[in-house]
Amino acid sequence: NSERGMATSHLNLADLLFSNNKTDSAEFHANACYQIFTKSNNQKGLTTVLSIIGRILNAHHDFKGAIDKCLQGRNIAKDLGSQEDLKNNCLCLSQAYEKTGNTSKALEYYKEYNAARDTLKDEEKAKEIARKELNFEFKAQTQRDSILHQEETKSKP
Repeated sequence: NSERGMATSHLNLADLLFSNNKTDSAEFHANACYQIFTKSNNQKGLTTVLSIIGRILNAHHDFKGAIDKCLQGRNIAKDLGSQEDLKNNCLCLSQAYEKTGNTSKALEYYKEYNAARDTLKDEEKAKEIARKELNFEFKAQTQRDSILHQEETKSKP
């Protein structure tokens, strides 16, 4: 879908520009992406772009706006079970609440950020263990097959 591709391009540009402190240009691309994802009801895309918009708003000292966008993104991420987006939106919320002086809310969302981050690390460790187990099993089977082949070759006259 060309609209999805356009939205993804805007999203990547917004993230790159924000990383290079070009917040006005980043905001333009993030808003364009937001419009496309809203129109197409792409919830996964929305939760991702909402965290970027929230970070941009934090950089512009619009903490109320950042809280609004990142809270929307957090709620969508929780509904989708997207730990990466949950992590990003909760960090945005924690930073915005810290800037407004609401330390209890900042701590609440920082704890949620840490829980999501830990879940992602645990998932990655589980994948790595599974890869190593599969690799071990493959090597073991290859060795068994090689030994079997050698024995069959020796037994033939």
